Amino acid sequence: SMEIRWTPESDQYGVHQLCLTPVDSQQQAGSQVCLVFQVDIDPPRFVRMHPTGIVPDNQSTWIIEVDRDIAPPRRSIGVNIRFFKRSNNQEVYRVDVTSPSVVCYAPRRITFYTFGYTWNKGEEYYILLDSGVATII
Repeated sequence: SMEIRWTPESDQYGVHQLCLTPVDSQQQAGSQVCLVFQVDIDPPRFVRMHPTGIVPDNQSTWIIEVDRDIAPPRRSIGVNIRFFKRSNNQEVYRVDVTSPSVVCYAPRRITFYTFGYTWNKGEEYYILLDSGVATII
């Protein structure tokens, strides 16, 4: 095993790539693996979210506006916006943000859709955004 640590300086923000190639004690090399990550010292702040409060049971359009320009994520899998029931913290709906049919990115806005889901009357929900839902540009 190997531990890698890096604490970026304030001027090292942006997208970084780290590539590793394993080598065993016989000097045989394995397949290279590359990781891409983004460092940002000033993440976007939410400016407006719509809707909020009580929503109709068939609410399907959701908008988040931020104070900085953003773009779709660089990762192509495993990036979601998740809806949870507050009563039991159970995930009830997942939006794959890499799917252009359910997510639309504008410079300071993400619009996403929950087609076909019916929200339970009187139930409270909350939304969590996976790390990397948007890339700062």
